Amino acid sequence: MNKSFAKALSIVASVSMLASMASPVLAADQFKYHFVDVSATVASAFTFEIVDVGVNINNATNTCPLGTLVHGVIAQCTYGLRISTNSVTGYRADIKAVDQLKSGAIVFSDTASGTNIAVNVEGYGYRVDPKTTGGYVSPGVYTNPSIAANPYSASDHPVPTATSTNNVLHYNTGAFDAMNGGATYVTTSIPTVTHKAAISWTTPVGTYTQRVWWQAASNF
Repeated sequence: MNKSFAKALSIVASVSMLASMASPVLAADQFKYHFVDVSATVASAFTFEIVDVGVNINNATNTCPLGTLVHGVIAQCTYGLRISTNSVTGYRADIKAVDQLKSGAIVFSDTASGTNIAVNVEGYGYRVDPKTTGGYVSPGVYTNPSIAANPYSASDHPVPTATSTNNVLHYNTGAFDAMNGGATYVTTSIPTVTHKAAISWTTPVGTYTQRVWWQAASNF
């Protein structure tokens, strides 16, 4: 017999033997199946603070001093609304005053809605700067704007003494991070509110005060 042919036969025989030694197919009832459901919960998160944007945006404040009003000058004071939420539909904020700006029974004139305060014309009001960053876009990206409902950022308005029917400030396209994805708060993520006042030559002497409430709510 040709040696090379016998060697070939020997290899074929060995392969056949190995094939015959393969594990047998198991019957279906020899397998048992069980499953595990994995779950995780993210708790709702919402923070709101009125902060001092002039000195340190990490400091809470509850004062807005317009100072001594003089002719020819529009007095201003500003604070920030530091709001964060992980709601996928964002938040809203509304303003309400207990009463008008007053000194005893003397009422300081409110500006007309949408009318900018002018020098030497008695008038008081506020406006909102919604800022530009802080909204969640994707992991590590926080660039959506926080938008003030028109026209609060475009002109001055009287402070309402009843809860506003409009969303003075709203962000409704996702979670909002006032830290803008970082470890500290940033001014571009904190909307600011500016109160303004001017006097005329006949504005009565007095110390005028007003308590203003901001109500913020997460859209859970």
